[in-house]
Formats: sequence, structure tokens, C-alpha cells
Amino acid sequence: MVNAPKTHLLGIAHEIIAAAGFDSQPALPKHTTMKMIMAIVQPDDALRTSQMLNEAGFRVTRMATQGAWLRRENVTLLVGVNDDQVAEALRVLRQTAQRRMTYVNVPGEMTGAYSPQPLEVEVGGATIFVLDVERFERLS
Repeated sequence: MVNAPKTHLLGIAHEIIAAAGFDSQPALPKHTTMKMIMAIVQPDDALRTSQMLNEAGFRVTRMATQGAWLRRENVTLLVGVNDDQVAEALRVLRQTAQRRMTYVNVPGEMTGAYSPQPLEVEVGGATIFVLDVERFERLS
């Protein structure tokens, strides 16, 4: 991976919005800071996790994604929160993203065999990134 200057994903989105002529006043007062939580969860947990986050008052954006090692579907949830809400959102994620054991067919080149071999692996839980939000705007 190339070392690049720190780039804020939402800062780039703001530049795109401004270039399109939709730029308005900042939605966040100077004293308010926000975080973007990116949580990668298993499809079995995604609906319940989204529902629990909604019930706790969080808005959630859901994206279908795929892991590289097991080549299995997963779901990435995006949750924008104020700094003081991060702990509560993480509590909901810990409560709803469960680990479990399952069997997957691993391609032969990974196991050294000629035919796919089922392998017991632990899946579930969540991989979570908490990112600083440079700017947030809601367009109506």
C-alpha cells in the first residue's frame, strides 16, 4: 500500500457536492465533532444489527461487500454519530454481531489438495473502523 497523505473520505465527498453546486452552510457547528463508524458484519447479523442501531436512534447505511480470504459476502454498515454517541453505537454492535463456527469450501490451492475441502472457521463478530468526519451535510 502506498503511503498517501491523510485523506478524509467525507472531505472528498464535500468537494464533489460543492463542485456540483449543492454546497450550503456547514451542518455542524464548530464545537460539534462527528465520527463515521464503518462496521463490517456477517449477513446473518446485518438486519438485526441495523434494526437495533435504528431503535437506539442511529441512522444506518447498508452496503453489500465481500471478504477477500473466504470470498464470502458480508455487509458494511455506515453510521454517522456525534463523538459522545460512539460508545453507545459500539455497545449495540458488540451486542448484535455474534461469532459462530461454520464450514466453508476452501479452494484446493489453499489446502494443497486437488479438490475443495470443507474447513471449519470462525465467522461473525465485526470489524469496526471509527473515522473522524471533517464535514457533514444533509441535503434535502
